Amino acid sequence: MTVQQQATVAPMDRPGLAAAVQDALADAGAAVVGIDVAMSPYSTSFRIEDVTATLADGSQRALILKDLSWDTMLEGARGIRDHEGHDPRREADVYTRLLPHAPAGPPMLLGHLDDAASGGHWLLLERIEGLQLRHVGERDVWLRAMSWAGAFHAEFARPERLAAAAEIRLPTWDADRLRLSMAQAEHAHPGPAMKDVAKVHERVVARLAGAAPTVVHGQLYPSNIVVADGPEPRRVAALDWETAAIGAGVLDLAALVEGDWTPADRTAFVTAYLQGAGGAYLQGAGGGDLESTLLDLACARLHLCLELLGLPAGFDPPADVAADWLDRAVSLTKELPW
Repeated sequence: MTVQQQATVAPMDRPGLAAAVQDALADAGAAVVGIDVAMSPYSTSFRIEDVTATLADGSQRALILKDLSWDTMLEGARGIRDHEGHDPRREADVYTRLLPHAPAGPPMLLGHLDDAASGGHWLLLERIEGLQLRHVGERDVWLRAMSWAGAFHAEFARPERLAAAAEIRLPTWDADRLRLSMAQAEHAHPGPAMKDVAKVHERVVARLAGAAPTVVHGQLYPSNIVVADGPEPRRVAALDWETAAIGAGVLDLAALVEGDWTPADRTAFVTAYLQGAGGAYLQGAGGGDLESTLLDLACARLHLCLELLGLPAGFDPPADVAADWLDRAVSLTKELPW
């Protein structure tokens, strides 16, 4: 088997990869005779490689190999992550235990390795050809993404889904974790502006911690959603589940709608989100109607600002998470009724 080498660790040196590719493509009815691997341009925190398998009949299949090992994590990502808190099994657990119950969209898990002895941890996933949502201009696609997020959160607010999430030890965005974001942001950006934010933060914590819990993606930015090529309706696929957690669904919605949208745009997005959720699980302080969800969203957007403000100074965020987050946080305090 040949390898197009564009990485510091030879992908085919990973034990089990060739067998995993063959098993993943067993339905193709032909043996895998070649595997080419190249670094994906979408690698962010973890190494992502495009895998192209050639079958005996000459056809090819496209897959993704995602390496979850700490030692092969990209250097910039290691600077903002906690080594002790890094769990390379989390994303595989999410794919195997949770995502089979999700609304259609996320890529299929085709194989994975979890070898604590060698330190090897990787996922073999379906490769979805398309554009990141942030590069898609059609409004109806964005509305579909909001609706999908609402349906996902409604499904995973069910007691049996939350129990499964607890069994795989997903972290929880509880009040203490939300307060930690404030403390980290204050440490990184001391000054009068942050003091203004701190004045309202306990109410923000109460609002978000009081919302009905669900499973959240954790970083549902438009760059983590791929809109598949092909006929309408195009598939909307949320990727990169290593930050999955338990918390308020609007934490995901905040990441998804952050940007230079008008209030009317955000209202339309929240409406689509609520329609996707069916209004069934949003039992927070305001009861899950449009007005209360918009308030929840403002709180979640403020929290998102604090998360980003608390990151190390050298962090270079993706284009869709680059902004003056302190200025935005102060502006959001003016949208809150406290």
